[in-house]
Amino acid sequence: MGRLIQIAGFSALLLLQGGVPADEDHDRVYEMRRAGDILPLEKILKISRQHLSGKVIEVELEKEDGVLVYELEILDDRNRVWKMNIDAVKGLILQVEED
Repeated sequence: MGRLIQIAGFSALLLLQGGVPADEDHDRVYEMRRAGDILPLEKILKISRQHLSGKVIEVELEKEDGVLVYELEILDDRNRVWKMNIDAVKGLILQVEED
């Protein structure tokens, strides 16, 4: 199950830089990961689970104020949806809030 979430989450990654086709976004994300410019999704998911348990239902990679951020939506065991932002380079949790 965890592997399925990782695959689904990775396929949902977006790098929002305006008007770029999704395939190019995925290629860019792959290259940044390969070059070590961002942490792998597996590491980000591990960080998120240490803070909040539940099912990851969506993952996006966005640029916010010049910082690359993984934005996760997590469904907890009480059916509440949480938004968690994690710095894609440092792995620091930037924000957790109920969505």
